[in-house]
Amino acid sequence: MVDKDISIFRQDTEEVININPCEIEIVRSKETEDEYGSVSSETIRLEKQTVRIAELSHSETQRLFLEGLLKNHIVNITAKHDADIEAGDKFGYCGKTYKVMFIRNISVGGQTPDKVFRKSGRAEEINEEI
Repeated sequence: MVDKDISIFRQDTEEVININPCEIEIVRSKETEDEYGSVSSETIRLEKQTVRIAELSHSETQRLFLEGLLKNHIVNITAKHDADIEAGDKFGYCGKTYKVMFIRNISVGGQTPDKVFRKSGRAEEINEEI
């Protein structure tokens, strides 16, 4: 029964994304350390992905602002279960650059990849170009 539920939830996720789809190109920084402890950084551009980007609700935006947690524009991200998106990734949206604050796997029956039906998270506008 769980496998059938996951399939249905994955279809539902695609329908949610298709309400207002947005194609973004993810830019990821990878740091590697060599055997001497020197760290080098590499920028990787991933293939474009279709996600849904939505504004926070007015009441949530107001609450975050009053609590001092909202300094920059923040958006919600909904992505397919197999999307390649991680915290720290950057992408362009509406002429601005955003950095993924967090992304969570939403699943049924466990946290293994075959149980995940959606990825959900937030991104914050940053003042840099990618």
